[in-house]
Amino acid sequence: MADLLSGGAQVQGEAAHDAAIAGYPVQIGGRANANEPTVVADADATHAWFDLFGRLVVILGHPTPEAPDVSNLTASGDGTLIAAPGASVSLYIVRGSVHNAGSAVVEVSLKDGTAGTIRWAANLAADGGGSLFDFGSRGWKLTANTLLAGNLSATGNVDFNITSYYIAA
Repeated sequence: MADLLSGGAQVQGEAAHDAAIAGYPVQIGGRANANEPTVVADADATHAWFDLFGRLVVILGHPTPEAPDVSNLTASGDGTLIAAPGASVSLYIVRGSVHNAGSAVVEVSLKDGTAGTIRWAANLAADGGGSLFDFGSRGWKLTANTLLAGNLSATGNVDFNITSYYIAA
């Protein structure tokens, strides 16, 4: 009854879960569209998106990631791969690759800030050794307003290609 007192309405269908349906049950709704819906303004109400077969469309991860960031580190120790995004914003690292163009084996790592925790590491063979990383569709969330650091165990020549996105913390 609390919902009714606060101005809300209570709706109940005629059939319980896994029961045969008779009549016209209450359904969730949305709009069927073969293309992405038109953008609405922040805080606007919006319809759920269904394909033309009635299947709910869900986009995993962020629908508009940043363009891939391409960086190169040559000095041993920490270096900035992606700058801190600003106050109250978090950087999410989704996936990427590292490639060693140097003539020596080097261990590389990704860190949550230059003094942060190592979240991924790999040993790269000399002259073309590489590795891929993937933190899933949601990605690895760095601490708010923190840069992504790369670390080389020794002087080298390592290329980083990283896909990321930003969200308010």
